[in-house]
Amino acid sequence: MDVRSCPVCSTTFGPDWSTLSRLAAGGEPVATHVCPECTLAWTGRPQFRVDTCYRSRVWSRDAGGLLESGDGRVTAGPPEHRADLAAARVSDLRRAFAAVRTRRRVRVLQVGLSAGPVVHEAGRGLRVNAMALEPWAPWANAARAHATEVHQQTLESWRRRGMFDVIVEHDLLPHLCEPLQHLRTIAGRLAPAGVALIEVPNLLRAAGLSDEEVLSTARPFWFTPRALVTACKRAGLTPFHLAADERLRVLCRVAPPLAMTVPGVLASEVVDVVRGNDTRLLLKRALFRTGATPSALQMAAIVHARCTRRAVRADLAIEIATACERTSNFEAAAHWLEVSMLDRPDPEVAQTLATLELLRRRVRSLWLDAPAANDPMPSGTARLAS
Repeated sequence: MDVRSCPVCSTTFGPDWSTLSRLAAGGEPVATHVCPECTLAWTGRPQFRVDTCYRSRVWSRDAGGLLESGDGRVTAGPPEHRADLAAARVSDLRRAFAAVRTRRRVRVLQVGLSAGPVVHEAGRGLRVNAMALEPWAPWANAARAHATEVHQQTLESWRRRGMFDVIVEHDLLPHLCEPLQHLRTIAGRLAPAGVALIEVPNLLRAAGLSDEEVLSTARPFWFTPRALVTACKRAGLTPFHLAADERLRVLCRVAPPLAMTVPGVLASEVVDVVRGNDTRLLLKRALFRTGATPSALQMAAIVHARCTRRAVRADLAIEIATACERTSNFEAAAHWLEVSMLDRPDPEVAQTLATLELLRRRVRSLWLDAPAANDPMPSGTARLAS
């Protein structure tokens, strides 16, 4: 490990740092550590030029566009999902426009175009002057096709003067060697009443196995809500809106930097969440391959019993129930849903359980009220095949 302090909160590296994994995507033997103060997770340490860090986005998938399928594989979502994600990003940007305090045209800068020319879509029908920065030529040229003014440079190397009412970027911060300095540069370009919209993937909701699909030296930093808000405050950006699902989005205004670490999830809890998701996903894939056979269910029950984290146990029980339902074992499915409710009451699970109970009653009614196909029956009556 090359660095001796956290790039966000400057906490000195030591034995109190949590080790999330010793491997990165593709089996690369690079460790990922979690800062005990701000919970920033980082894989290795990039030692590249800034423009190379920008280009590293080309080798990493858009985390917001990934979906987990029924067999446990994680792939890029279908066109409908990608369209929904693009619409959500436009909606986020329009929220930023609405928060700007200006009567003139809104001056907008999009930093990085990996998500496409979002400003072009969000600015339709609005009084907007927009431009973008993107050093990667294919993305820059694609944006120019939408009549977007694009400068093929990084924010750090851009020397053009000017302040902006809105600055937006998507999944760029986790790729940079110095994320805090990058946020300071954004703050320096923001008008006094302007708004910065920063989006990064959420480590606590990442799709896939940590050492196969999530952790990578191409995206060396993963943020939790706590880490992102801490970074913004220390860089001179005060968040006034935070949204957290698979993506983290903050809306910020310029403010004096605060050398503080905001409260939130602990580093040990971050490790538990990520490893718990790994366990759930491995179990899901195993059950899909084998089916809900008696031996597979016995194995799954052992994995569930050994789990000590309530939220993870609830997720494991739901995966076991799903495998049972796939083979029409409704009795076992209902049992495991009930088990999940013991650890985490959930209205959707309760509704599914109620639906399963109705189905179980109908099946029992058919078996009790209708004679079996091999039973003696009066001539001319219908038979229920077993």
